[in-house]
Amino acid sequence: MLMGAGHNLPRDQNMPFPVLRTLRHRPLTAARTLFDLAFEQFARHTRVLFVMSDAYGFACQAPVIRELRQFPDLEVKVTTDKPRDPKTIELENAADSALFHEHYLSPSRARFTKWHMVVDTHINGFYPAFNALRVYMHHGPGYGNTGNKNAVAERYEIFCGLSEMERDWLNKLYPGLFGQLRVFFPVGFPKSDALYQKRFDRGDVLSKLNLPNRTTILITSHWQKQGILRYLSDGPLRKLALAFPDYNIIQTGHPWLWQNNHNIPEEWRKDLLNQFEELGRRYGNVRFVQTSNVETLLCAADLLVGDSSSVMTTYSLMDRPIVFFDNPSYQFATPELKQIFMNASHPFSRMGDLVCAAREALSNPEIKAEGRAQMRSAFYAHEGRSAAYMAGLIRSIGHVSSVYSPAWNEVVELANNQPKA
Repeated sequence: MLMGAGHNLPRDQNMPFPVLRTLRHRPLTAARTLFDLAFEQFARHTRVLFVMSDAYGFACQAPVIRELRQFPDLEVKVTTDKPRDPKTIELENAADSALFHEHYLSPSRARFTKWHMVVDTHINGFYPAFNALRVYMHHGPGYGNTGNKNAVAERYEIFCGLSEMERDWLNKLYPGLFGQLRVFFPVGFPKSDALYQKRFDRGDVLSKLNLPNRTTILITSHWQKQGILRYLSDGPLRKLALAFPDYNIIQTGHPWLWQNNHNIPEEWRKDLLNQFEELGRRYGNVRFVQTSNVETLLCAADLLVGDSSSVMTTYSLMDRPIVFFDNPSYQFATPELKQIFMNASHPFSRMGDLVCAAREALSNPEIKAEGRAQMRSAFYAHEGRSAAYMAGLIRSIGHVSSVYSPAWNEVVELANNQPKA
């Protein structure tokens, strides 16, 4: 079975790179490389395939796909990570659904089509039969809270990261991770462009929830056991609803919390949803919202109560106050990353301190302004224009489908000479 280019890569990232020397003792690789060279020379368009793993992943890809559509020299398709009936795929909104179906190509056809680049948001089981550069883009604007991303980076020739700080952080932890055969580009997080550009209407968001346009507190949560909901259950929602009867209190959480999966106990989920329903009946200012498009809720929030979830980094784009659940049982990958979260927020570690932290954050939002700016720098290159930047990057890479291509050196130079975002 023929596999993707990444499975034939030499391990040494700093090895010399004359193509003939690399391929002399690899006849199959040499044959495929000759095919690549012919394809790169004569293909009419740069062919780019986006692989959808789930609805949230596609919501991250969609802004980039929309930007790429404006270039007539690009051919863009979307497939799924495994065979599925496309009619059964549910996406977050009608616009994403229309985009998906317009560009959809079945996995069987996609696998045996020659691509220059294949773009993933998750490690998945889709592998093209011919060489293609594998491109990774984040499915959340965070790093160091659920792993270091090195295991992800090792599977991809092009890693579209969040910021220069993420690149420097990974290079420090794993020297040689990026080099001649694997590159990093600080792209940012395209899904957050719409929030930064203020495309959502706060009044409209609240009106759809049947809430008045007034001070609003949003509680979010990671899916992990140490997150707000798994650790504190409905406690924060209950406390804030009682303490702030004249404010809107909205509860949301990571989409995995509401889906059948091995990480979330089914009985726990049912009990929590029943508790939310009961609180909604008791307090008219309470709403519970399940969504993967959390940016719409963030635009309406005057205060975020969050945890290690990357939603907190997204909210820093609004430069509004944050309360952070500093769970003593949770550890970030490094103390430096935790400090970024602490500096950007009013932390609390016990339920009894939540209301006090919320009052302090709302009354003194400027105290943590410098910390929020630090968070934006750590997680967001190209604020508000990440999708356009990534689309331009793909177009600049162009007709390169393998690290064995002579043109790959130009990609390496491009990565090594990135201007500061």
